[in-house]
Amino acid sequence: MMRLAWAVAACVCLALPVGAHRISDMLQTVFVRCEADRVEVEWVGLPGATSSRALVRLLDQDADGKVADDEQERFARLVASKVRARMDGRRLGPGPVEASIPPIDMLRAGNVPVRLRWSLPVLAPTAGSHRAEVLNGFRALDSVYLCGAVVPDGPGVRVLGQQRDRRQRRLTVRFEVEVPASSLRPGPPT
Repeated sequence: MMRLAWAVAACVCLALPVGAHRISDMLQTVFVRCEADRVEVEWVGLPGATSSRALVRLLDQDADGKVADDEQERFARLVASKVRARMDGRRLGPGPVEASIPPIDMLRAGNVPVRLRWSLPVLAPTAGSHRAEVLNGFRALDSVYLCGAVVPDGPGVRVLGQQRDRRQRRLTVRFEVEVPASSLRPGPPT
């Protein structure tokens, strides 16, 4: 299912008209998957030709033309800290971040996206209705945004609906967990 989400992001990124973002703005896409015990976030950032300079400075801090492991890790933590998530009103902290960062020369041209993925564990998962909210606060001044919910992988989780703000920086996903009572404690009445 994650491959499908990446394929959709790639199609969206490649299908945009040149004037949509390619010159200045960075296109940021956030996919959210709600599972019984976690919320998974995928972030895809495709810089425009001018915003790519700022992104390259963030990634390649020693300006050696490569993204070292520590630079990649620092960037991934930065983005994950700016994409804030809540479940049922409680803040979720990011776990380890997986990163796919293309070579600097490709980023400078604005031709390929940076991809990050992380999982936010839910400390006390419960059966019943839930609400996950994700706000993308990374580079708000020079970005355009897309966001959407992805169908859960796990059994017994059903998305009831999603809402986005006008800029698509904030996504709210309503979902229901319907798993055997033996695996989760019952939730409060809704």
